Amino acid sequence: MWTLIKLKIRLMKDNIALYAIMIGMSLLLAGVFSQSMTGNYLPTIAIVNHAETVEASDLITDLNRQGQFQAQIMAEDDAISAVSDHEAIAAVIIEKEGQDKMAVQMVTLNESIESYELESAISAHQDLEIMINRVTDQVLALDLQESEQAIRLTFWDKWNNEKPIHVISQMLDIKGISQVDDNIHYLLGMTIFFLSYSILFTVEEILEDKRLKTFDRMMVSPVNQMSILLANLVPALVIGLIQFPVMVLSGQWLFGVNWGSHMLLVSMVSIAYLIAMTGISLFIVMAVKTISQLNALAPIILTGMGMIGGCMWPLEIVSSKLILTLSYFTPHRWAIQAIENAMMYGESNFGAIGVLLLMGLVGLVAGERLMSRKTAL
Repeated sequence: MWTLIKLKIRLMKDNIALYAIMIGMSLLLAGVFSQSMTGNYLPTIAIVNHAETVEASDLITDLNRQGQFQAQIMAEDDAISAVSDHEAIAAVIIEKEGQDKMAVQMVTLNESIESYELESAISAHQDLEIMINRVTDQVLALDLQESEQAIRLTFWDKWNNEKPIHVISQMLDIKGISQVDDNIHYLLGMTIFFLSYSILFTVEEILEDKRLKTFDRMMVSPVNQMSILLANLVPALVIGLIQFPVMVLSGQWLFGVNWGSHMLLVSMVSIAYLIAMTGISLFIVMAVKTISQLNALAPIILTGMGMIGGCMWPLEIVSSKLILTLSYFTPHRWAIQAIENAMMYGESNFGAIGVLLLMGLVGLVAGERLMSRKTAL
């Protein structure tokens, strides 16, 4: 068995380019996801101001002041083109209706989180505008020789600078507990995601051995079947044990990620995940007949598991009960959740480790049974 393992590990050099691509894609997508979700990105909204009233100016100023959007004044044709070319998430067209009213129309390509936020911001401003009008009418009724514009300016100054309640958000910092930021989640998610590809395409060598009839000759050799199986699976574990530390170090150097002081627990979970994915990969490989079938099926399975398991986004923002339920059947969810808990609270998460090892065992047994059945045929 050890001779076979050494041979398989030496043959891994033929796939160095593939492993390098997996690491590079992990880092690239982790950077893209973290910047798009947590960076200083402000979605652009195109403003078409046909009303040109004080109220319209207040709406535009309020949208910019909230810090959620970057409002740009445009002509209507330019605004529609900006939305069509994905340069703006929406066009806000302000029309004057009568003497004291205005209508606001939103033009978008599709519904999105940003468009919902924009609609909510406009609705909130509408409520505020009603309040301003009431205050203005009451002050004007007192005949204090104040103009409507001066009253509005005073209101906005008081609203922005002298609110009776000032909310401050602060994250609790406890000694010995590392807070997991979004950079860590996306780096961890992309690492877990591309590790599954590296492991699967390493186990894929079984199909290449079958194509070359090497596997059949090994099966009739004095070496027992489990030894042959392990000889093909150990290289997958080795590549995972190399790729994961590389990603940890790269995250520290490139993104300034602090993995905390519980790396032993993180390592235990990562090893359990590697075992789980190795067993699942064996089952997938044994379920197909050719490399072409595997190459067609693998992206569907692995990408689906990664998306459902929370690699692309935190499961905390997912509201679908079906997706949350399905996520428990993926090793990705258990690994990400356990590693983040280990980093934040130093939790050992032996339950998650047990589930991952069980998934690996089930995959290994199911894959071995498929292999035995095909060999008997």
